[in-house]
Amino acid sequence: MIKPEHVIDYGAILAVFLSLPVLVQGLRRRGTGRKYESLFWVQRAPQIAVLLNIGVVLVAFEFPRAGTMGLFGQLPSRAVAVVAWCGVGLYLSGLVFLVGGWYSLRENFSTDAEVLADHSVATGGLYRWVLHPVYSGIGQACFGAGLASGSIISLLITALLVVPLWYRRARYEERLLIERFGEHYLRYAESVHWRRIVPKFVPVGF
Repeated sequence: MIKPEHVIDYGAILAVFLSLPVLVQGLRRRGTGRKYESLFWVQRAPQIAVLLNIGVVLVAFEFPRAGTMGLFGQLPSRAVAVVAWCGVGLYLSGLVFLVGGWYSLRENFSTDAEVLADHSVATGGLYRWVLHPVYSGIGQACFGAGLASGSIISLLITALLVVPLWYRRARYEERLLIERFGEHYLRYAESVHWRRIVPKFVPVGF
């Protein structure tokens, strides 16, 4: 029988495989922008928060009954499978936004927050629905993995660290893009209702 943790593992492997070409491009372009911010809280802290969350999820799957912070220990047994598989669905949606967002950026993609010399405003692909599909995907995947693993600690890390830090990075990138493209970027942002993380087809969000 396929378990939630199996889907989480296979999904991650598939996402890495599919994203390798664009990741190689992004790593090559990293640090080549006309304006680059080396501030730790913009560039590295969001990435470290994700790595921390991954570690917590792996531990939660390995030791599902360890400690007192397990979500599933607080739920009726019938609800456990429903919550776990809803988490898997959210996780897979997050991977689609993450990898799809990288490809939607095309030549604009760098693994760091910066405006490249030949930068343009990305409006196609997943950018039709949300200002920062990659960051949206990261948030979805982290929340989904936390639900799938039943880890309250993972959910707290996502809510208190992962999403706020990527949101802060998103706001920083927007300032760079407004400075570079002005009204052109502002018109695009208005077209997606300034939805930075939650896609505009969701009734409420930010």
